[in-house]
Amino acid sequence: MAVKHQSKIVYIHTIKGLDGLFDDLTRKFIPEAKAFHIIDETLIYTALSEGKATPYIYRRVTEHAVSAVEFGANVIQLTCSSISETADLVGLSVTVPLLKIDEPMVREAVNKYRTIGIIATAPTTLNPTLRLVAGEADAAGKDVKAVPVLCEGAYSAYLQGDKDRHDRIVKKHLLELMEEVDVILLAQVSIARIVETLKEGEVRVPVLSSPEPAVRHIAEVLKGGNSV
Repeated sequence: MAVKHQSKIVYIHTIKGLDGLFDDLTRKFIPEAKAFHIIDETLIYTALSEGKATPYIYRRVTEHAVSAVEFGANVIQLTCSSISETADLVGLSVTVPLLKIDEPMVREAVNKYRTIGIIATAPTTLNPTLRLVAGEADAAGKDVKAVPVLCEGAYSAYLQGDKDRHDRIVKKHLLELMEEVDVILLAQVSIARIVETLKEGEVRVPVLSSPEPAVRHIAEVLKGGNSV
């Protein structure tokens, strides 16, 4: 079954600057669909301040999701791991799939690898990804070991506009983690560009980022091959 002509995908972001990436991926993998974007920086600000998804975050995500459905969205994609877990509850309030950004990436890693590294710059993204790995492994009956790494100081540098310092910190942890694991999961989309700067000999294990697997999954959902 082909993707419905001009299906609408609504991406919900917590930071600026990701719309171009998801526009490109949508055009590449789902050319028949149209991407739209909601950007709400109060979500990541609140998550970082409170250290978790608060009632405010759940309410805001619900408001955005309901608005997306009223707009005519066929699929809603959360693009931040810090708010991914809201999909379980908020998804009950809408009539179209509400998807977590890292679920397809995590599922791929659990099915292929035993020792899984998870790298993040914000604790609010690390813990949800860890729980997702544990849940996917349990569902698949897989015995996997997760090795989480939080790049202390990197996210504050990013928010302050010091991308060079952010990148140095993340690169150091990436190279160290590659010595311990079979695969590395990037818990944040903002880290992916750093991997692209590594030299060929430095990349010793596969490094997975969530955007491409997520958009591929959206394509399957729109074709009717999967609903979650």
